[in-house]
Amino acid sequence: MLFRSLARYGVATTDIAATQARIAEAVLNGNAALERQEQAINAAAASAQRNRSALDGMAGSLKTLIATAIGVHQAVQLAKDSLGALAEQQSIESRLSVAIDSNDPAQIAKEYAYVRAQADRLGFSVKELANNYGSFAIAAKSANVETQTSRYDFEQLAAGMRVLKLNTDQSGRAWTQITQIMSKAKPEMEDIKTIAESGFVGVQGMMARGLRTIGVEGIRAGTETSDMFALMKKGALSSTDAIHALAVQAEVELGQRVPEAIKGLQAEQGRWETDRKSTRLNSSHEWISRMPSSA
Repeated sequence: MLFRSLARYGVATTDIAATQARIAEAVLNGNAALERQEQAINAAAASAQRNRSALDGMAGSLKTLIATAIGVHQAVQLAKDSLGALAEQQSIESRLSVAIDSNDPAQIAKEYAYVRAQADRLGFSVKELANNYGSFAIAAKSANVETQTSRYDFEQLAAGMRVLKLNTDQSGRAWTQITQIMSKAKPEMEDIKTIAESGFVGVQGMMARGLRTIGVEGIRAGTETSDMFALMKKGALSSTDAIHALAVQAEVELGQRVPEAIKGLQAEQGRWETDRKSTRLNSSHEWISRMPSSA
């Protein structure tokens, strides 16, 4: 009816109908395009999800490989640490065996327990202290020093080194020189100077005063150091007296500072190293116990 009314006024209704048809067709085409676009978006999303799942799977596999590699590395490192700890312990026990002149495991264990107690008390690594003690005890035994005296000398000298805050390298050099002095009949001035250079400050005067304390003839009050060097020059001073005098005077002059020194950071570090060695040694025993026995 609208078209007839428009026709009476001279409006070409055929053009309107054609336009409507074109609009309808365009709408249909647009809907189809939208559907195709939506399908493409859905397909892309599905592809992305598949790719993500694949990547997640790859990541999981990679994590597994990494974890396996780390596990193998840790196992290898544990084996190396265990064997290293066992070798260290065998070396210490071998040296202690020579020091006490016995292969009896019970006697060796008793000697090691003594060193471990001193390491815990003074705050030294038991590995460090046991090696130094073993060498010193062997030298003392060769010099016919009684065990009670050699232990006393060792304990006082070790305590003095802790008070003086000698590090591992310094104390090692000091013990090496002390052991060398004990290994020969007569000390020399250069021996004492070498101990001083290791960080054992005041060792010359301390040893000289110690000689007077233990009653060595020829050492006078006020001229102890010069008298000591005079005795050394004449070959009248024994190595055993020199070392014992140093130990006695170390107790006299440094002994009161020991309780505070063994609470310090350096001492705590030494105890930590001892505990770490014990842990490694226990791990080595456990690791070896799990190894399959040979047929």
